[in-house]
Amino acid sequence: MTIPPRIETPRLVLRRYRPEDAPLLKEAIDQSLERLQPWMPWARMEPTPLPQLTERLATFAANYDAGTEWVIGIFDREERRLLGGTGLHRRGPAHVLEIGYWVRTGAEGQGYITEAVDAVRRLAGLVPGITHVRICCDPRNLRSAAVPGRLGFVCLGVATADPDDDRAETATWESAVVPGDGAS
Repeated sequence: MTIPPRIETPRLVLRRYRPEDAPLLKEAIDQSLERLQPWMPWARMEPTPLPQLTERLATFAANYDAGTEWVIGIFDREERRLLGGTGLHRRGPAHVLEIGYWVRTGAEGQGYITEAVDAVRRLAGLVPGITHVRICCDPRNLRSAAVPGRLGFVCLGVATADPDDDRAETATWESAVVPGDGAS
């Protein structure tokens, strides 16, 4: 396993999802649908029944362990509340991983995503051959679009989205990986 299954930051626990996290994930997503659906294509297919969500988390865990994709839960320090999610995805050039993220309603504006993305950028450096990370999002999602700037990512530009994409435009930011293990 290239990326450790659990790391701690000053305020968060970032870890590989486990199937038993399904109730926490379901509660966070269902409570946040109104805010997620305009920006996250996967959220438009929610809510998902708990048994199917449990299966999805088992798949995420298997992919994490296989080193093909790393989908990570963002938990409070006691791991009783899921604050959101992040991950590293193989999209684009072989030396780049894309960072995705979302935060639950009520947890926005507290710096959790910035803290998590900074840690995940460090984790990306543990994957052999990865030198850079990217963040792609709709620039109209102002909170999401502010995260890469706070972390010193460079904007590569804003492009008209693919016709099959719901976004009118996609802004792309890139950063070299930061050496470290994700812990701050």
